[in-house]
Amino acid sequence: MRRYSCQNLTFTRSAIYLALFSCGITTAYADTGEVVEPVMLPVIELTADNSPENNYIKKNASTSTKLDLSVKETPQSVSVITRKQAEDMGATNIADVLLNTTGILLTGDNTERTNFSIRGFNVGDGWNSNLLQYDGVAVNATNIASSKPDMATIESIEVLRGAAGLMQGSGEPSGAINLIRKKPTESFQASGAISYGSWNTIRGEVDVSGPLNQSGSIRGRFVAAGQDGDSFMKSVTRDSNVLYGIISSDLTENTLLNIGFSRQGEHAVPVNTIPNYFNGTKIGVDHSNCGCDARDFWDKTNSQLFLDISHQFDNGWLVKASYMKAKYSMDMAFTSLAVAATTTSADDALATVYKYGYKYEQKLDIYDFFAKGNYALFGREHELVFGANHSRSDLDGAWTSWDQVLEDFSLVGSGETPSRDYLYVNIKNFNHYQLPHIAPRYNNTIFEQVRQTGYYLTTRLNITDPLKLIAGVRQSNFEDIDKYKKSNILTPYLGISYNINDALTAYASYTDTFVVQGAKDRDEKLLDPIQGNVYEIGLKAGLWDDRLIASIAGFRTNQINRAIRDDSSKGQCPFNGGEAYCNVASGEVVSKGIETEIRGEIIPNLNLSFGYTYNTTEYDKDPENQGRVFNENTPEHIARLFATYKFANNLTVGGGANYQSTWTVGRYNKYSYKQPSYMTASVMASYPLSDKTNISLNVNNIFDKEYYSQIDSDGGVRFGNPRNATLALRTKF
Repeated sequence: MRRYSCQNLTFTRSAIYLALFSCGITTAYADTGEVVEPVMLPVIELTADNSPENNYIKKNASTSTKLDLSVKETPQSVSVITRKQAEDMGATNIADVLLNTTGILLTGDNTERTNFSIRGFNVGDGWNSNLLQYDGVAVNATNIASSKPDMATIESIEVLRGAAGLMQGSGEPSGAINLIRKKPTESFQASGAISYGSWNTIRGEVDVSGPLNQSGSIRGRFVAAGQDGDSFMKSVTRDSNVLYGIISSDLTENTLLNIGFSRQGEHAVPVNTIPNYFNGTKIGVDHSNCGCDARDFWDKTNSQLFLDISHQFDNGWLVKASYMKAKYSMDMAFTSLAVAATTTSADDALATVYKYGYKYEQKLDIYDFFAKGNYALFGREHELVFGANHSRSDLDGAWTSWDQVLEDFSLVGSGETPSRDYLYVNIKNFNHYQLPHIAPRYNNTIFEQVRQTGYYLTTRLNITDPLKLIAGVRQSNFEDIDKYKKSNILTPYLGISYNINDALTAYASYTDTFVVQGAKDRDEKLLDPIQGNVYEIGLKAGLWDDRLIASIAGFRTNQINRAIRDDSSKGQCPFNGGEAYCNVASGEVVSKGIETEIRGEIIPNLNLSFGYTYNTTEYDKDPENQGRVFNENTPEHIARLFATYKFANNLTVGGGANYQSTWTVGRYNKYSYKQPSYMTASVMASYPLSDKTNISLNVNNIFDKEYYSQIDSDGGVRFGNPRNATLALRTKF
């Protein structure tokens, strides 16, 4: 609970007279010059609830280095989204949260892929990668099989923008998303929630936590959630279920063991995009038309078994070892429509039908160990972290893509001779039950084994009281069995911060990451890994004991060593096929911009998060694309705002706005496709029916703005959600 009174308020000059009257003074003088006894007025107090579950700020984040740093001390752009903010937004999975977070975009060629993008780069080490951290342990899963983790199991989310190679190893220079799981509580608590929303969406949650023995040395937590609903598009449905359990045990006074398991299952009818005419003209399909088959499906099961043990020594040093065994499974049958090449008339919206099928299973074993503590050098205390991590991924699957449907409902692939004419459907009146179920052929198989091991060392030097220097390095070994192997890849980290005063901190950093590539030079040697070098300089301000944190940063990312064709090598590299050119690692793209964020409590009971990003991307060295935009799906301007205010009667009201500037896809082709700038707005209200029960209402896209959430280079589009609402009831037991 924050408490303001005259004893602890600091006044500006303009407020001095008000302070004298409200607080009183020891001596006053009348016009006659006589001493008059002061009149002591009652102390005025303003209160605000500052418990972690009731605000939008978390002071510490260790995603970048595992050092015990505050957000203000971290020499990179960091956002921490608390559970309170997620609940106020009505978020049920991390996509709902991240789409309201500074600088993050959700990308993907359909509704079921999990792709997040930061500063023009995918959060992963390739298009098919979905790289997330769980309690600081990096899990690199295929985005085809990955679900968007349900918020029922998550306490907070740390988002780091910029290269995160020191801790994660392989990855694009985008950032890191660290999900902090719910942990058992020392005292008993239980809660439940049920909600109903647009498109018949119903959801239920239960969360029970507390001690499991009399002494409280063993504690447990169990979470379950289920959701089922339709969509604004006909025939599109989605249901999910989540189970999560964790047990914490104090093996000794200073030794803690955590063992847990989570499982998330999903069933959905997937949606790709609605095509447009080849000349860029809109077909004018109704928004409720998914262009899909009602019998399509995309089923996922994601499970994680995890344990960690940590020990705190008497001298302050901490050691922690973690292990996770995860399995990501999926099965999918998917339909896509493409406008027939002969279609030009608005009344003749014919399309060909394509079928996809995927069956994937990825198994991961991940180990992580680190130690951290303080050491003395030159009369000052400094901090040190050293550790190692190892991951093993086995991906086994079968798939088929772009199988075209013939009139007799058989399938033909690219390069195959069709036995019948192709099947055509009219997009405008396409019946989602029109096609019989066609089983995928699964005529391609995949088996990938990836191994990655890394060792890292980081120190924070307290050069002077206000001046800190962070220096670190990682050595990585990466192997894709039967494809390529790279050893001794070095990833440096350098950051410097200077506390200008108690409120302001200036910083600068250089961070790095890498992605191993399979391209080869004329000697048939593997090219050097692609490097992502991120330079950032910024200023952070912590106000009111860091209950409000504001930041502004300028950044530049140089992604170098990208494989491009060696035009002088025609015929010298037959292993590359085709015209047999070799490759050289001399391509470069640049992403640069400015980012600012304000997060926390502006005044008592007013919580706010606001972020703005200006970002451009460009091919800087590329013979075919020189000077062109690198990532056409990244708008130059992105702004995110969400705020709530809690009144004296405990009524909370709030809302938000998301803005994205114009982006154009296919601008270097014959026809381009554009999404004009747009903004969506949301509102919310919640009220306690009793001291244990709360009711809330969230309305998203309240002005029913029409916009595209996805644009393909061939003109296919997918509409974003229209206006929708959710009514929720939460109670504590």
